[in-house]
This record gives sequence, structure tokens and C-alpha cells, in this order.
Amino acid sequence: MPILSCDDITLLRKLIEINNIINLIKFVLVILVILTIIYDVLRSKDNKSLYHRLLIKIPLTLLIFFLSNIVYKVGEMIDNTSPLACLKYANNDYINHLLEIEKNNENKIINEVNAKVNNLKNSLSINEYNTILEDINNIKDSSVQESIKKELFNLKQYIDIKNTIDELKLNYDYEKHIKLLESISKIEDNEYKDKLNKFFLELHLANPLNIEKGIFEKTYRNMSYYEVIPPHPLENMAIIIYLHGDGGHGKNNYNTYYMANGSCYKKEEFIYIAPTHKDFKNGKTWESQGIIDELKELIDKIVIDYKIDKERIIITGESRGAIGVWDIASKYSNYFSAIVPISCRASKFNPVSFKNSYVWAFSGDQGMEKDYSNMMQNYVNQINKNGGNAKYTKIPGKSHGDMMGTFINDEIIAWALSQRKIS
Repeated sequence: MPILSCDDITLLRKLIEINNIINLIKFVLVILVILTIIYDVLRSKDNKSLYHRLLIKIPLTLLIFFLSNIVYKVGEMIDNTSPLACLKYANNDYINHLLEIEKNNENKIINEVNAKVNNLKNSLSINEYNTILEDINNIKDSSVQESIKKELFNLKQYIDIKNTIDELKLNYDYEKHIKLLESISKIEDNEYKDKLNKFFLELHLANPLNIEKGIFEKTYRNMSYYEVIPPHPLENMAIIIYLHGDGGHGKNNYNTYYMANGSCYKKEEFIYIAPTHKDFKNGKTWESQGIIDELKELIDKIVIDYKIDKERIIITGESRGAIGVWDIASKYSNYFSAIVPISCRASKFNPVSFKNSYVWAFSGDQGMEKDYSNMMQNYVNQINKNGGNAKYTKIPGKSHGDMMGTFINDEIIAWALSQRKIS
């Protein structure tokens, strides 16, 4: 067995109490023996008999007086795990000495924990946080414990965000990426907001795409397209493909410029592509023979080149561009994660092709939009009857021209980005 520690203040205080009781008993017994001796001296007539009695009682008195000390010493020699071994330390001076040491140790632990908390404010490390939680248990002052716990509680929200950033460096997940942006944007403390933004930038440096950021006009075979690369392009980003209507050919693709120069370029979540075809100026459209196939080939190339997340390929289109959306999604079933057609019919529609995609269709209710409204509601109903996940929104008071630019809406973009192909 281990040697008993004599630094246990509780034990020492109990030993003092026991020792005080023993001393009281010793005192009483000694007094009784002395009284009997006095009685014998006063009453005895036989000196020889008195001598024999004193010869017994005086050593007995001494034995009683020193018996406890002898017992403690023997106990210490026989078993150093016994509380008797600590009796010699059972005094207030030694206890005060221990209390002083304990106070110094407590202050040392508190200072060390406070230093770790200060480091934690900079690192926001979950491992350091957990270590401090364990160290707090070594602090005996409950008020100090609660004060540090309160400080840690205030830091926990920032630590959780930092921990998620670290996890994403190892295993990227788009939904967590989006939630991170939302969480950081809601932080009111600018100091921690800046720190977390710096940590978030490290996420982009973890799996960066070695491509130039900005807005570019490119060509691929018969397709030309505008390409918008966000400030910090990453692997496994989403892609949004926008198909223009009749009024959006070439330089007239106002929606592309609006997206590029507006909120789109400031976003970190996706790459934006707005294609067109050289034959559109000769009267061809998205529904013309072979156009959709060339578009699919372009999308496949970009997905491979930019390491796009194949579970988050999003397509939207307005007016005749919506025809292209319905047609390509019908022909290449389960290719897109989110489909947002705006204000037009389909030339080729297969509701079974949409089972693994999310659909959100839009139209107005004025002029030709009345017909589109009925058609699109019908498409959505058919998709849902065939096991798909589709919804339709009619925007009151909107004509066909008013519907252009509908996709440029944070709520719709956020919805599209949050969808993954249904497995």
C-alpha cells in the first residue's frame, strides 16, 4: 500500500480532535490516580504497605501520561499507512503551513489557467478549450471556477466556428461552408469576427483552385460564355449556369453583367457561367437541334477543369432560356441538383427525369405569363406525381418583361446552393 500522505488537512484536523480527546482522558486519569495516591498517603498507617501502593500507582501514572505517545510511535513503526503516523503533524502550525502552500499552489494553477484562456482567445482551439475545462477542476475556489467557466462559455461559439473550419480543411462540406459564412456574418464582436474571417481565409488556402479570379469572356467550340470566378476559388464549389432568353444574346446579356458586377462576384460559394451559341444570331434557340448537347459538353468540361462538386450543378434560365432548362434537365436526367426555370414552357418535357433534382419554377400572372403559369404549375404537379421534389411560385402583377432578373435574389440563390442531388 502507498505511504499515507500527512498533507491531508482534513485528516490532520480530525487527528487534532482525537488527540485533544485523548489528552483530556489522560488528564482525568492522571488526576484520579494522583488523588488516590494522596488519599493513600493521608490514610495509610503502614509505611511498608504505602510504599508498595505508591510503587504501583506512580509508574501507572507515568504510563498513562506517556501511553498514547508510545502507542503512536509503535503504530508508526509497525504501519506507516496508518493515520497514527501523521499524529506528530497534527498541530495548527503545520496546518497553517500547509494552507499557505495550498494557497500558493492554487494561485499558480489559476495563473496558468488564465494564461491558457488568453492563448485560447487567439487560437480558438477546441483542444486547448477541452484542456482548460479539465484544468479548472484543479481549482478549489468555486467562485474562480465559475468566473473562468463563464469566460469559456462566451468563447465557445467562436471556438465551434473555428473547429468547423478545421474540419472543413480535412473534409470539405458545402452546407457547413454556407453555415459558416452565415455564423461569422452574425457575430457582433468585431475582434472575433476579424479573427474568424482570417481563419476562414485559411480554408480557401487549404484546397485552392489555381485559377485566375474575376470576370471573363471565353469560347468553347460553338459556345461563347461569360465566366465569373469568385475571389477565393476552391475545389468542390457549386456551379450556376444561366441560360438567357431572346433578348440576352452576346453583349446584351444584361443578367450576366448584373450577376457579375452585383452580388455574384462577391460570393464565395459558386462559379457562375452564362453561355450563348454563335448560331443564335441566325435564328436558332436553345431548343434547336444539337444546342443542348453542346451545352452539356461545355458544362462537363467546366465541371472537370474546375473540380466542381458534381452534387451541386445548378441551372436556371428565363423566357426562352427556361425552355433550354426544361429540355436539358429532361434529356439528361438526374444531372442537376437544382433547377430554376423562369417564365416559359418546355419543348421536350419528361417528368421522370427530375426525380433526383430539386425544382423551383416561377412565373408572373399578367399577359402571356397567364399561360406560362398554368403550364409550369402542370409541370411541377407531374414531377411531384412521379416522385420528384418540385414547387412553383406565381408572382402577382408581373408581366413577362417584369420576370427577367427574378433569379437575382439572395433567397433563391441560397435555396439553390443548399440543394444536393437526391440519392
